[in-house]
Amino acid sequence: MGGNRFRPLEAMLRYWITLTMRHPPEVSAAMALKAVVFDLNGVIIDDAGWHRGESHAREGIAQLITELSDAGLLLAVATSGRRATAKEVLTKLGLADRFAVIVGLEDVRLPKPDPEVYRRAVERLAVAPAEAVAIDDSPRGIRAARGAGLTAVAMPPEGTLRFGFGTANLLVDSPSELTVATLVALVDLVSR
Repeated sequence: MGGNRFRPLEAMLRYWITLTMRHPPEVSAAMALKAVVFDLNGVIIDDAGWHRGESHAREGIAQLITELSDAGLLLAVATSGRRATAKEVLTKLGLADRFAVIVGLEDVRLPKPDPEVYRRAVERLAVAPAEAVAIDDSPRGIRAARGAGLTAVAMPPEGTLRFGFGTANLLVDSPSELTVATLVALVDLVSR
């Protein structure tokens, strides 16, 4: 049922991309999107493996991170876990050098759904919340991102229920559904 649900914003977004975005853009001063802030567990790290003590990248996430970084976007991690753990996992995956900022539990007073973790990430990146997209796998994370003023993409782990993501600007099943062009178009649509 969830996969066949009509999602109007997503339909508009895909139509807009088809009409106007023939080639992936490079970051320019005029572009509204400047940064992407990722949750760690469930978005970068495969959630099922994480709970078994393993740290495997979610399928397709390394390619997305590379594409975004190569396009000149600033990248950050906003996690409810410890910063050192996030750094260790990103290093193990060979992705640490792609991230300008990591904000962890020790950097905030309250965990998600409090928006402070996302606020701190965009502050440390020196971008406005409206210039950033958050990608999170939980309703609490989406509420935190939206509360901080970021455009929010929900990417729940495979096999989980899709309930509670009503405040997300976009709901996707996997990283392969996202590109620089998709995120630029999303921020453009949300800002109108």
